[in-house]
Amino acid sequence: MKPKILIIDDDQIISEMYRVKFGQSGFDAEVFNTGKKAFEKIKEYEPDAVLLDIVMYPVDGFAVLEEVNSGQLKKKPKVVVLSNVGQKEEIEKGKTLGAADYIVKSNMTPSEVVSRVKEIIGE
Repeated sequence: MKPKILIIDDDQIISEMYRVKFGQSGFDAEVFNTGKKAFEKIKEYEPDAVLLDIVMYPVDGFAVLEEVNSGQLKKKPKVVVLSNVGQKEEIEKGKTLGAADYIVKSNMTPSEVVSRVKEIIGE
């Protein structure tokens, strides 16, 4: 079975690019373009990993991350924050809230992001 990844990012161009890249790399990849109702989508889709942007409106990625780690999921995915927000405080907050990793978008190519996610989920 293919590993499943849910990409949550309100930038449709970026999220679609990652959907294609993960699909080409052997993942079953879906996109969700808002933080609002993202937790319900995670419960429904049951991904192995979530690629999560932080800056979204009206619900940001930190709120989604808190919900994922609240203990309400039958299957808890590994969450990798992928954001343009790269201040030390934000990175620490993401990791404190339970992110498996925090990647600044401009610091890694899409192929490197796929490789990192594969490492994190043990693929």
